[in-house]
Amino acid sequence: MTASTPTLTAWDHAKFAGVMCQTLTTLLTSVLTAGFRGESGASSYKRHVIYQTFRTFTRTNTTKQAQAAAGTSIDAYNAFVTKNGLKAEVVDLANNTRGAWLGDKSADTIILWLHGGGYALPLGVGHLQLIHELMLAGRSKDRNVSCFFLEYDLAPEGVYPRQLTQAAAALQYLTTTAGIPPSRIILAGDSAGGNLSLGLLSHLLHPHPSIAPVSLATPLKGVVLVSPWVTFDQSAAAMKANAYKDLLDGLVLKRWSDAFMGEAAVDNYNTPLAAGGEWWKGLPVGEVLVLAGTDEVFVGDVGAFVGHLKVHNGNKMEVVVAKGEAHDMPVLDYLLGFAPGEQTQAFHKWVLERA
Repeated sequence: MTASTPTLTAWDHAKFAGVMCQTLTTLLTSVLTAGFRGESGASSYKRHVIYQTFRTFTRTNTTKQAQAAAGTSIDAYNAFVTKNGLKAEVVDLANNTRGAWLGDKSADTIILWLHGGGYALPLGVGHLQLIHELMLAGRSKDRNVSCFFLEYDLAPEGVYPRQLTQAAAALQYLTTTAGIPPSRIILAGDSAGGNLSLGLLSHLLHPHPSIAPVSLATPLKGVVLVSPWVTFDQSAAAMKANAYKDLLDGLVLKRWSDAFMGEAAVDNYNTPLAAGGEWWKGLPVGEVLVLAGTDEVFVGDVGAFVGHLKVHNGNKMEVVVAKGEAHDMPVLDYLLGFAPGEQTQAFHKWVLERA
């Protein structure tokens, strides 16, 4: 079935009021103490206040509460296109899945975006605004870019490998039903969407035993990985060193990853870091962009994964690790009201140079 929003009980609403009280308390405390954060805190006063408040909010509420408040990915999409006076086009895909177009499907370059959110949260305004700004910038440079957003099932209702099945259906739709050559498609994903993007690339290289194969006539134009979630293990040094510099919380990551995995075992599709360099030989993409921030808890794991990917793909990779930036900044710059940072600018530049 297509995505739906959980229904909250009266008790759920009462507990959510408590969540908001704790979050407001953290906000007020952070405003007073952020000036004394030291080197262990975020790179600016504003970031420290926002990140600490966000960590409290995600840690104290439940996934059910968060999903009820956020709505579905298509809800977010419909609200965005209505607000911005854009054309809405929602598409029914195979496997009871939906996707949505932002822009014209005849564009020279099509981005297939697999959104982040820990497999627990839907597409958000940050994702949509990032792509909308990219499209506007492209028009000023005579570069025609559009995007197809996948709405995949969120955990715990949807568990691995359900989301990979849906991602494969989205790519199959683009290349077969929509008739778009792979050479015009850039696969992109942030955080959990980066995990899913890598799962899809693994499926192209080594078809998952429970998912129908997807065959490409030519390689994809490229892939963009924004702070990809490459392992659910939290033993990397950066998980501790950057715990108060980033907006992600280890307990929340554990909750989200457990919900996504269900009873499944770790494998190369759900944990890209588990795959060695040989696994990625013959990667069916023209070029690769990897983005991360020095202050994010994933930076060490992303670096280790990049080492694996470079074994056979180093000549087509660009890696940007932005100083002082935290997790998933190209999306969060727009969500949180920051000026476009190094990662966001690198993303726009990389895509438009290839559009």
